[in-house]
Amino acid sequence: GVREDLCCLDLAPAVKAISALVKAGVITPREKLGAIQETTTTLTRMAEALLARQGKTSSEHALTTDDLLPLLCMTLVKAAPPNLVTHSIYPVSYTHLTLPTKRIV
Repeated sequence: GVREDLCCLDLAPAVKAISALVKAGVITPREKLGAIQETTTTLTRMAEALLARQGKTSSEHALTTDDLLPLLCMTLVKAAPPNLVTHSIYPVSYTHLTLPTKRIV
């Protein structure tokens, strides 16, 4: 779940960023990955700023993957982009390196 001190984080800017996945003109895998990167960057900045305002020290307000993943999941639920699976698979099919096939002699 989401860390207790991050529960009051306003996800609206991150929801707006992830909504770029389905905007007209965001077609290429690179553009879709850019929308996901922008979303994670937005979440990270907002969370670290919130923790700093709460008076946490730099080591206490460092955001870990365990903190980021639940926030990202909540952002996706709130954004509810249509065809999320398609938008997720599409970039991977163009960026995943495949293993070479076995050569038959």
